[in-house]
Amino acid sequence: MLLAKNIFDANFVERPNRFLGIVELKSEKIQCFIPNPGRMKELLTENKKVWLNSISKNNRKTSYDLIAVEHEDKIVSIDSRVPNKFVFNLLQKKYLFNFEFDEIKPEFSYKNSRLDFFLRKNNEKYLVEVKSCTLVKDKTALFPDAPTERGARHVSELIGALKDGYKSFIIFIIQRDDAEFFSPNEETDKNFSEKLKLAQKEGVIIKALTNRVFIRENNLYIEPSNEIKLKIN
Repeated sequence: MLLAKNIFDANFVERPNRFLGIVELKSEKIQCFIPNPGRMKELLTENKKVWLNSISKNNRKTSYDLIAVEHEDKIVSIDSRVPNKFVFNLLQKKYLFNFEFDEIKPEFSYKNSRLDFFLRKNNEKYLVEVKSCTLVKDKTALFPDAPTERGARHVSELIGALKDGYKSFIIFIIQRDDAEFFSPNEETDKNFSEKLKLAQKEGVIIKALTNRVFIRENNLYIEPSNEIKLKIN
């Protein structure tokens, strides 16, 4: 799937706050938007090669988005807006399920949350929550890399939805292809990790997919790689 056209590289300098980055482009330091609230300390380090795309909107404070970084000879997409679009694309292509849904509704309101997808096939109803993952340590993808109360609430809602007759899914989209396992990041967010363990025990289906991110003719792409093993216990 095409993520961005006409991207260009720069060198990362610093991150003054969660959503603001400073990069060096042609010997000039410029500001850019970082579309990811995660810490990404292992990815966004000084002098790392990063990729930007230009954004032309009048209400923007910056003119660029920082969307990818080179890490250990691989390209990692860091845009947390990507996974939902990507999963929507995969659903349409019958990649995640081997059948076509009668209805695919993004941004579905359920009780006290807004979940990523409502799906329907005949009389069967599905709720799907998608999470973006960029952190990998020792071949294990970890989520989250910053505490997420919202994420824990979504998991709780999916557990409750089982009793309402829904099939509940959590899909972790790992925006890189160097992980062999997935595990909740208990060190960073014990509450989320415990909720995820409970979800698996109660019958929520959890999937983790690695993906290849690559550049072709100055355009950024993502394509599915592998469904990896879960380490949730």
